[in-house]
Amino acid sequence: MSTETLYSEDEYLNGLELEREWYHEFINDGDRPWYNSIFLRMLLGDQKVTTYDDDWKVFGKQLKRWKEFRACQASTRGGADKFRAYIMALKSRLARHGFTQKYQLDNDLN
Repeated sequence: MSTETLYSEDEYLNGLELEREWYHEFINDGDRPWYNSIFLRMLLGDQKVTTYDDDWKVFGKQLKRWKEFRACQASTRGGADKFRAYIMALKSRLARHGFTQKYQLDNDLN
């Protein structure tokens, strides 16, 4: 549910400029926004409307979520890579010492 907010023309134009910057930052970071740039052009039309709800502010919100996802993804993938490296090193050590019994490693709990 959105609440209606009264914006001055300058606040609205500054908000649009930020949305435009966030849109391009999002694209340059390798993802696709929920809406394409036509949405921005619709917002940047000739209408001088000063009362909007905040639902039009989509790119900043999505960019924030994208960055949180990327940070989580990087953390998770880094952990998985380290665990895989550990498994390979362990198998190599066991083979060098002639260990032939069957074994199974538990999943990485991190």
